[in-house]
Amino acid sequence: MSSRARSGRGASGAAHVKPAHLREAARAESSKIAASIWIPSAVGLVVSAYLWGLDLFAAPAFCLIRYGCDLVRQSVYGKILGIPVAAYGVVFFAAALGVALARGAWRERWLVALAGVGAGVSLVLIVVQLAVVRAVCPYCLVAEAAAFALAYAVLRGRPRTAVAGAGLAGLVVVAAMTAVYAWGMAPARGENSGPSAYAAGLARHLSQTGVVFYGAYWCPHCRDQKLMFGSAASALPYVECDPKGANAQPARCIERGVKVYPTWDFHGQIVEGVLPLDELARRSGYPPP
Repeated sequence: MSSRARSGRGASGAAHVKPAHLREAARAESSKIAASIWIPSAVGLVVSAYLWGLDLFAAPAFCLIRYGCDLVRQSVYGKILGIPVAAYGVVFFAAALGVALARGAWRERWLVALAGVGAGVSLVLIVVQLAVVRAVCPYCLVAEAAAFALAYAVLRGRPRTAVAGAGLAGLVVVAAMTAVYAWGMAPARGENSGPSAYAAGLARHLSQTGVVFYGAYWCPHCRDQKLMFGSAASALPYVECDPKGANAQPARCIERGVKVYPTWDFHGQIVEGVLPLDELARRSGYPPP
């Protein structure tokens, strides 16, 4: 009888050991899930690092389309709190890659949080490109697609509580980014208090004497130039070069060979970049204050 009991315990113990083929299938499935997480993380990291490098060296992106590649990066929405968006992308994807390759009970919670954050940020950036800047950055879209792929890989098959947690993280990020962008676009202190008499007079003088200011609606440096004139910026002899901008005159910009924004044309003398008021006055013959 004791022999039968021992035999029974042995059979019971063997029943709790997974067969080799099931263990192998579990390992294969785990590897497949890990790959579905770190592959988009690696892709997003490489693309973000490339774009950040362009920002650091002020280099143009290699692009097969005429508009879009650099419009988004160089717009006022290309930075958050003064830091290029691509730099945040490097940090995010590096963190996601590190967590995906890590081991520990905390790993799952962090992956869920990163999934929500990445999806939320990507959603805001896509809306900004399509609805605000009205141009798309193909490289940016690749990074954003990688963030969505990462979120899908992490949340697929998870319980509803995990998906809800990721959704909440995404909503918080969307609200925060919206607030930061709105704050960054708000007029600077004193901007609407009215231009100085000198700035207003200079703006009228530039228009009356045939000086031309070429720019683009998305150009942050053009915005900086206009801010020097306050509300008198509306009197500047401004020409919109981007076809997507209001009252655009792209043919006129092409004819003058405009390649940098802003560009000033002082009766045939082309000067690129933001110019201080005293420089504009000197070049246009306006008396100093």
